[in-house]
Amino acid sequence: MENATTFWAVVSAAAVAAFVHTLIGPDHYLPFIALAKCRNWRMGKTLLWTFVCGIGHIVSALLIAVVFYAFGKWLTKAHFELLETYRGDLAAWLLMVLGAAYLIWGLHAAFRARPHTHTHQHEDGEVHTHQHRHTCTRHRHWHERPDTAKALPWILFIIFAFGPCEALWPLLTGAAIVGTTCLIVSTLVFSAVTILTMLVTVGLTLRGIRLLKFTFLERYAHAIAGLTILLCGIAIAFLGL
Repeated sequence: MENATTFWAVVSAAAVAAFVHTLIGPDHYLPFIALAKCRNWRMGKTLLWTFVCGIGHIVSALLIAVVFYAFGKWLTKAHFELLETYRGDLAAWLLMVLGAAYLIWGLHAAFRARPHTHTHQHEDGEVHTHQHRHTCTRHRHWHERPDTAKALPWILFIIFAFGPCEALWPLLTGAAIVGTTCLIVSTLVFSAVTILTMLVTVGLTLRGIRLLKFTFLERYAHAIAGLTILLCGIAIAFLGL
């Protein structure tokens, strides 16, 4: 009975840890929400890439754990801490670079789309002015290029793969002490709750945002998305989220 109690305590802890870790980490959902909003992704596409990146986030952590288990005789705790530090910094800086580049491009697109006035003179001498805004041809072409628009979700996937879910590692250690079954079940529960929390958070937030109309911010959508991703990277690098 004591073993059963310990087993379920560890499994429950895995579920709670996964839920809390995902919610307090804005990088788990804000990049998907920002990109989906400004790129006009369908809900299905957004949730698909959220799921794919969540899998990469979990699998990379498991692979690192397997490597340390297999080569534990030669690797020390210092090696583990060094790897954890560098992979976290790498993921954060990748997010910051992506966000900064997208922010700059978004500001450029917004600047091109600003309304302005033109003066025209007809052959009969009549002069008139009218206000309009460019439809931003480059903006449309950027959408159509497979090496740019289609690369964005894959870039996010690579960033998530380089930023494995570090909250899983101490859980694996504790679950392994209880037993193999506990280790497997806890890992599955942690993975499922993490990805499910990501999907629900992204889905509900995106649905709520789409009900609101911010027409005055529409031409800044890409810049706002870039700023959001940039701030996620800053939060990871300097705030430890």
